[in-house]
Amino acid sequence: MRQARAGDVRAAEENRLSQIVDGCPVPVFVIDTSHRVTHWNRACEVVIGASAAEMIGTRNQRRIFYGIERPCMADLIVDGAPDDTVRLFYQDKFRRSATVSGAFEAEDYFPNLGGGPCWLSFTAAPLFDEDGVIIGAIETLQDITGRRNAEAALHAGERRFRELFASMRDGVVIFAPHDEGRDFVLADINPAAEALYRMSRSRALGRRLPEVLASPAQPETTAAQAAELAEAVRRVWRSGVPESLMTVHLDSGGKPLDCRHNRLVRLPTSEVACLSEDITDRQRSQAEQEMVASVFRHTVEGIFVTDSDGVIISVNPAFTQITGYQEGEVIGRSSRLLRSPLQEEAFFDELWSRLEAEGSWQGQIWNRRKNGENFLEWVTISQVLDATGRPYRYVAIFNDITDLHRKDEQIKHQAYHDALTGLPNRLLLADRIEQAIALARRQDHGVALLFIDLDQFKTINDCHGHDMGDRLLVEVARRLKSCVRESDTVARLGGDEFIVVVADADVAEGAPQVCQRILKALRAPFSQPQVELVTASIGISLFPDDGGDADTLLKHADIAMYEAKRRSRNTISFFTSEMTRTMMRRLEMESDLRRAIEHDELEVHYQPKVDILNGAIYGMEALVRWFHPTRGMVPPDEFIPLAEEIGMIVPIGEWVLRTACRDAMELRRQGIPMQLSVNLSMRQFREADLVERIAATISEIGLDPSFLELELTESILMTEAAQSIAALNEIKRLGVTLSIDDFGTGYSSLSYLTKLPIDILKIDRSFIQHCGHDGNSATVVSAIINLADQLGHSVVAEGVETVAQLAFLRERRCSRIQGYLVGKPVPLNTFVAQLDRWRKIAVALANPII
Repeated sequence: MRQARAGDVRAAEENRLSQIVDGCPVPVFVIDTSHRVTHWNRACEVVIGASAAEMIGTRNQRRIFYGIERPCMADLIVDGAPDDTVRLFYQDKFRRSATVSGAFEAEDYFPNLGGGPCWLSFTAAPLFDEDGVIIGAIETLQDITGRRNAEAALHAGERRFRELFASMRDGVVIFAPHDEGRDFVLADINPAAEALYRMSRSRALGRRLPEVLASPAQPETTAAQAAELAEAVRRVWRSGVPESLMTVHLDSGGKPLDCRHNRLVRLPTSEVACLSEDITDRQRSQAEQEMVASVFRHTVEGIFVTDSDGVIISVNPAFTQITGYQEGEVIGRSSRLLRSPLQEEAFFDELWSRLEAEGSWQGQIWNRRKNGENFLEWVTISQVLDATGRPYRYVAIFNDITDLHRKDEQIKHQAYHDALTGLPNRLLLADRIEQAIALARRQDHGVALLFIDLDQFKTINDCHGHDMGDRLLVEVARRLKSCVRESDTVARLGGDEFIVVVADADVAEGAPQVCQRILKALRAPFSQPQVELVTASIGISLFPDDGGDADTLLKHADIAMYEAKRRSRNTISFFTSEMTRTMMRRLEMESDLRRAIEHDELEVHYQPKVDILNGAIYGMEALVRWFHPTRGMVPPDEFIPLAEEIGMIVPIGEWVLRTACRDAMELRRQGIPMQLSVNLSMRQFREADLVERIAATISEIGLDPSFLELELTESILMTEAAQSIAALNEIKRLGVTLSIDDFGTGYSSLSYLTKLPIDILKIDRSFIQHCGHDGNSATVVSAIINLADQLGHSVVAEGVETVAQLAFLRERRCSRIQGYLVGKPVPLNTFVAQLDRWRKIAVALANPII
């Protein structure tokens, strides 16, 4: 038995490994201890160019990668090869994984693959059984050819940039604004400009612009030139538009020095650069060097220069700002100090290979700051060649793109995930379903969609607030994920609707088990908000039986969920074709119901209410009935919930109130005064002008408000208890009677119950039906009667159908009843006709034969 159980465990683990490998989007293969391939996923087929059929069960991995018989990294893992042995095959291009124990990582170029030459990054790790014995190895591959190509393109751009700087021969003078731009002082000057102005940098720095050009030999000429240049500098500083002008500069002996062209440019630092081209090659060369130095110092991109061995010889301020290293901390050190463990060694081998071959490289690199923080940079590295054509300098220009990368990943995540729960949203769900269907077709198994809708979530949300409702949804999402496997998908469509995608060999049997786990998990109490029980209705559709695409499966699972909710809630329902017909009938009923009032298909029936102390028929409850022209009588439990859902309950409720009030007035004119009870729905109670509508109806018909009783269910009042008190007080001021219908079925707060202006409590029929033989129901009924007596409220028992129930109520001094024991709801004419017979029944009930 133990061996069989162990075999089952191994089979389950093998199945789980197969699902993980086959579902992985990157190339993955697995070998056993005999070096035979056991798994070769689709991504491997595409990248390596060899099918799973060619590979599984063979040792072809030892030849397919390198074109010769030699072990791959996974073979070395299986053999338990030491580092020295691995180095024989991979030299210094490998390293031990920092995250996976016993694993090796490497990058290499593979020119002979069936899928075409490419660069691969690969990691091989051992697989162990439960006793820690190696049973094989798994190797993951990643095609990094595109990245290498991108790096080459970056090198080309960097080389062009460097060549531009190398060709500049302008002298550069930087003027900094002083006194809010009314004057300018010399902030910097390059050697070419020093020669042009015949002035040392130490002497020129900080001097005002006129002083720079001043010449004792020609004071008037230099003063005019200084004024012209100063005005041009101010214009460029204010407008940002470059300008060009010709000037004649004087040397220290007063002799003119012809500057053929001056170009003024506003820098990002709000300084103005004057690029001066002298007629001599020496001065042009100095100008270029100063310009490069200025850009080097002021650019926002980090720049560092190394010698041919990679030793840093120069960095700019942006380098310090990005990396945290001061210039003195890196000069003379290898550029390897910036390397991040996130970047594999083989990556840099490929980088240098491309750099030497092409002269430049461009791409993304993970590097590390001084404080140990990893950051992503976009870098361009270029060679600088000496006179013999050999590289003697390398220049790297980089930008920190970590925030951009993080925001990009965040945007991608937000586009495909629910903001509240973090679960996949509708977009990602559709893709997951299609992937599951494609995999199911290949592997000949099924897919189940579970459409989960929380029961009565709106009531919970309204009672505890939207913030607590959101917290409950987050916890529901967590519990749903705990009920399924990693390979399954849990998604949120919106509101309280969730989808679970289950792929399995036999989903028809497995799906109900998942559903039961979900229902059990939801039944556990919630702490925020404090909800003892949450139930759900779950609809199930299966691939391929119920649909071959995501939209169809979702639609059918939705229909099945509504069937589960219609039947009893807190249950599951498989989709059937009959449900589609039922849904169509429901849509037809909805359309017919919207026309029922104008087509005069609705009627009001009345059920008598009896006082068994005096034997009087003291009132009647108005109940709406729908006589469909083709379907006949439509049961109230079918069309009332539908009317609530589609919003028709408000006009229907107003019609019932108006009709019932008219009928009550007609009875009064016939000398039959009756206390009239009319039900108010949740939607009616939430209408802002409810009180005005009730008052208008009473006034228009002329009914004495004291003869009108409005019934509201317990759930209506407790959902928004604070608002209910204010609304009920307004209704009460009209002079009508107020009662709580179906009392005992909700979750009334005794604190609020004492504050509500209620006159009558109506005990729900579910308690009355069982009070004669169910001790719990009897206890509840007795407690409600005593509570009402203590609060000064009257009590009406609904659904009284037997003499035993009547006797029970009489013993507990409940004098007012309503139910089939006296009479069923009937039209007004029938009510009048049967009134005498009902009165005799009432008298008989008031005077029982002992």
